[in-house]
Amino acid sequence: MDPHTLYRRRDEFQILDVREDDEWAAGRVAGSLHIPLGDLAAAWTNSTAVNRW
Repeated sequence: MDPHTLYRRRDEFQILDVREDDEWAAGRVAGSLHIPLGDLAAAWTNSTAVNRW
């Protein structure tokens, strides 16, 4: 899916932004969830979302 289509359909998805803090601060999709890649495994392990999968 190209970025423009994803942006138009953003209410249908939860966008996960795994870029570093400085990259995220420079620009992001409104409503995206920001978890830096290095923190993703710990965030997933500690998330209640695990129980939904």
